[in-house]
Amino acid sequence: LLCGAGLKDNDEVQIVMCPWSFLLIASEDGVVSTWNIHQAASVAATPLSLACNSAAFSADTRWALLGCDDGVASLWDLQSGTCIRMLRARGGAVLSVAFSSDGLLGLTGFVSGSAKIWNLSNGACVKTLSRHTGGVHAACFSSEGQLAVTGGTDEKIMVWAVKTGKCIQTLCGDSGGVVSVTCSSDRSLVLSGTLRGVTAVWEVETGLCICKLEGHSAPVACVALSQDADLALTGSHDAEGRIWDLKTGACLHVLRGHGAAVQTVALFEDLGLLVTGAADGTTKLWNLSTGKCASTLTPLDGSRARVLAVAVRA
Repeated sequence: LLCGAGLKDNDEVQIVMCPWSFLLIASEDGVVSTWNIHQAASVAATPLSLACNSAAFSADTRWALLGCDDGVASLWDLQSGTCIRMLRARGGAVLSVAFSSDGLLGLTGFVSGSAKIWNLSNGACVKTLSRHTGGVHAACFSSEGQLAVTGGTDEKIMVWAVKTGKCIQTLCGDSGGVVSVTCSSDRSLVLSGTLRGVTAVWEVETGLCICKLEGHSAPVACVALSQDADLALTGSHDAEGRIWDLKTGACLHVLRGHGAAVQTVALFEDLGLLVTGAADGTTKLWNLSTGKCASTLTPLDGSRARVLAVAVRA
């Protein structure tokens, strides 16, 4: 092949990897769409289920977990577009879902105030977490999967040991119900977003709130942290996203341009990108350093279904 291209045996050949990355977007209508990030072009749209409240992608983007009003969370194989597990419980609507980083466990939060940890290989519930007195709108695992974190409208954040199902820390706020949470990669910090527009930074070991990020004028629906926990990202029902310096508590950039509530936010540091998804169906890509919008992705079919989750597939 190389000789046919006019090259000789001793010629040097430089191998260049294709730089394309693909963005996966899950919407409340149960559709997962795939976009070429560099061309801002839609590649595919796969309908997975009926309407859902919550969605998450596994770290390897092979699976999607969708939570619905009927108390069922469904696990989907994104390669085949088939449902392989139905996780059934009696907690009412599934308000939040999450994967462990290895994709072996799922976490679901319910309107009843309970949460459950699932073995995704067989669909069995392995732990029930029942200490909230309000709906569990927020749920996540720590990066190594040893901790689960839940946040509820009872204004409490619970930190759980996954192995035992025991609550090891309760973080009690005064800034309204908790609707979003994330955990730092070293498990030392929890970031929570509330109905009153305040984002709190918590020390897991002490249970103390060490910083409050104030600037949003509506509920903080989504939060994220950089790998080193130096940056915090927030998205709000005020239609804005924000990038924060956690060392100083200062807001570095305000991300304006969405016409509706920002429902999900994700950071892809290796690409230098921040991604936000909104309640009007649009998704925006932002330059992490400058806070400038790089592109806006709008469904070609005109759908305005709320964006629930995003992920990047290389």
